Amino acid sequence: MSTATHYNGVKVLDEDGKTIGEVSDVVFDSSSTTPTWFSVKPGKLRAEHWVPARGLRRTDRDEILVPYTSDRVRSSPKVDRSHMLSKQQRALLAQHYALKDH
Repeated sequence: MSTATHYNGVKVLDEDGKTIGEVSDVVFDSSSTTPTWFSVKPGKLRAEHWVPARGLRRTDRDEILVPYTSDRVRSSPKVDRSHMLSKQQRALLAQHYALKDH
């Protein structure tokens, strides 16, 4: 069973294998334990950003490789203090990441 603690602190890499940051929170599908969104913290003085869990792969080192460039992740909507995603925020994120059925 997947939990947020299973992902928290895991290194996130972009599609080229460059480090984007670490997982700081996870949003799960409401009807399962499948993660749908990760908040990625790039560093102490930088804002966290959302990245979709769809299409991710785990590396041999148990890192998360996402199918996006680091620029795309860093230009995505920022994570607010509540770490909650409203329908409006999900729609903005789906548009930013060109997700068709999210």
